Amino acid sequence: ENFPGINRIMTGMRANNQVDIQWELYKVGETGEHKAIRTLSSQSLRDVLKGTGKSCDLDAIYKLKAAYLRKQINIKVNQDSFAVFMNNFRSRNSFSRVTFECLAEEFEREFNFDLVEAICELYDQHGLAALRVQDIEQYTGKGNEGPMLAFSVWNSSDVNGIISAYTDKGDGSRDLLNVGDFMIRAGECSRICFPLSHSVGGVILQSNLAQNIPGNYIYNFMEFPQEALVHAGRKKLEPSCFLPSSGEIVVDNEDQGFHVFASETKESLLGKLLQDKMIVEDSGVDFLTDNAPGWVSSVYIDAYGFPVRSFLGKKTKNSQARAEWKTEIPEQGEYGVSIYKLDLDFRYQRQADSVAYYYTLEQGDYRADIVMSFLRNGLQNIYLSDNLGRKEEYSYQQQMPQCGWIQVGVLPLVKGKVKLILHDKGAFPEQLVFADAVKWVKKS
Repeated sequence: ENFPGINRIMTGMRANNQVDIQWELYKVGETGEHKAIRTLSSQSLRDVLKGTGKSCDLDAIYKLKAAYLRKQINIKVNQDSFAVFMNNFRSRNSFSRVTFECLAEEFEREFNFDLVEAICELYDQHGLAALRVQDIEQYTGKGNEGPMLAFSVWNSSDVNGIISAYTDKGDGSRDLLNVGDFMIRAGECSRICFPLSHSVGGVILQSNLAQNIPGNYIYNFMEFPQEALVHAGRKKLEPSCFLPSSGEIVVDNEDQGFHVFASETKESLLGKLLQDKMIVEDSGVDFLTDNAPGWVSSVYIDAYGFPVRSFLGKKTKNSQARAEWKTEIPEQGEYGVSIYKLDLDFRYQRQADSVAYYYTLEQGDYRADIVMSFLRNGLQNIYLSDNLGRKEEYSYQQQMPQCGWIQVGVLPLVKGKVKLILHDKGAFPEQLVFADAVKWVKKS
């Protein structure tokens, strides 16, 4: 009666919830678990079970809650000892009806872990942790010290969270090894260092039950680890380490400064009147199908944003539809303008040899037109012209498609409002365009 569905959580705790590197990490789109996280960001499990909020996938919620409880236990209890205890408990109570309180009493005697307290928190806690992760590094120890892994994390919420670290096993297989689970207290901002059994090619940090969507952060170590004397433990950091640098302004598609507009043709009049409904939520829809005629919102592990790494995409129609990023320039000067570019163009448009994005920056009477062209062979071109007579062209080669910031020009801006517009046109009819984030950085 106190914990409805507790059997599903206890059973789910025994499931293998390890990251599936092949099928989950680079998937585009929201999953049932992502939708469950959005629900739990504002409701407790007990609220959901009472039906006081929006309906959602209970299976996904129970799975997330069970996995989180298992991580809480892993931090304090040896995993092998936990497995032995649970197997023995099940064997002794086969074909019997056993109360949760009975299990909790035995568990506390064995491990000095208050399972009832943990379950109460699991059912009644409102909100989720928000975990910022950065500066992931691997070190080679000096002398007899082995390799170390380090990362910085800031929990900017008032709810505890857990970060889990996974690496390769070092045996050439694609299996993952859970090398650590770390409780990140509400408000905590730390540099965490811990030992590894072997040097690794990369690491996946998983945010578990947190607002982060997607919840995995991948870092591949392309160079040999640097040699340094690093000690295991936690070092307190200031939250300012995670904030944008001075003179840097970022507008993400999740921010208030971002807007999309439908075509101003007669056919889209209804859409124009219903601006709030113009972004279609991703439900596994393919950007290339006619089921998604307008802007589609989706999530991707390499998109920009916090806590949600989302973006928008649409098929171009050569209409007046557009996406806009607006901000306020604090003082006059030269500003580098950068666009966060996703690596999805040729993943979705496999027959295309090139794609193009058309932008316009506007501030008062000033206007600059920018064209970004991307070829399948990795050649990237940027064309910039403004109404002051400036004309520039840049070209560079990229070995592999990757997500990241691309500076499209350094422009003279004055104090006041500025906007960048992405137009509804491409290199060919119905080309896909993606909109994520834009950055302005003061140069002088």
